[in-house]
Amino acid sequence: MNPSNSNEKSARKEIEKFHLLLNHQAMIPAQCYRMSDNLYSLVCFTNQIVALFISKNYQMIPIFIERVLKQLQRVESQPGVIGYRHLVYDYLCQVSYYLAQFGDLDEEWFNSRIPQELLDAGAQNAPEYDHEKMVITLPENWLLGR
Repeated sequence: MNPSNSNEKSARKEIEKFHLLLNHQAMIPAQCYRMSDNLYSLVCFTNQIVALFISKNYQMIPIFIERVLKQLQRVESQPGVIGYRHLVYDYLCQVSYYLAQFGDLDEEWFNSRIPQELLDAGAQNAPEYDHEKMVITLPENWLLGR
């Protein structure tokens, strides 16, 4: 197996781990699926990225990354969403990394939409999830406020 193919599979596998957690009841903020909730747009835009990624429609993902980042800024100081905010941000970093390395997108268009801070973050690891115990282990830096 060629190393770049192995790296792509590894990066994709990590994104799949994020996908399992982004709507997990232990991570998702209460009431966020109600259209009147101020987190509704954040959750919907994030889930749009999930759907686009699964569909391999990578070209549109940067548009939704921009939208999610705006929503993350809007809810930055809202209590009860710290873990979800960190999960989404790290997910955006991992997706941006994947697209930059393996997405075959127009570089100028991609770079005009993805902030440098996401690109500089590089590959990210999803929190560990024990399927038997149904327990998510959050990274320590999330608990410290990063």
